[in-house]
Amino acid sequence: MSLDNVSREDWTVGGVALLLAICLLFFPWYHVSISIGILSASTDRAATSSPYAIWGVLALLTSLLLLADLAVERLAPQTKVPAINDSRTMTRVAIAGLTLLLLVIKFLAHIGDFGWGFYLALVAIVALCYLTWQAFNAGRPAAATPPAPGSPPVV
Repeated sequence: MSLDNVSREDWTVGGVALLLAICLLFFPWYHVSISIGILSASTDRAATSSPYAIWGVLALLTSLLLLADLAVERLAPQTKVPAINDSRTMTRVAIAGLTLLLLVIKFLAHIGDFGWGFYLALVAIVALCYLTWQAFNAGRPAAATPPAPGSPPVV
């Protein structure tokens, strides 16, 4: 187990996944206000808090799963875990996409007075999807470009 296998891009993806998990768990996702007559109360709720907590909890679990998948691949490369199309980077793209889907469902379930944690989580999930997609494209072999019309064939 050596940190020599961990690239700068891996640290970035892992850091953003961890930031997203922290955002979902601790930062204020939305404000809840209750008024009864002249009495009123207001509180900030995290994404993993009710109402509709299940979507935030599932998004938290998938962001931690992405972080664990990256750690297993880089720190214990001899460990074989299931992969989509035999590609660990494709698996991470799918996990990031699932996390995005869960957060969109959470957003649609509770459209309201969003807190600053929601906006930070929004930036984090967009960055996570972008970074995992970039890592996936970096690992793919470059497509061969066809020769220009009229050029001699390459032997």
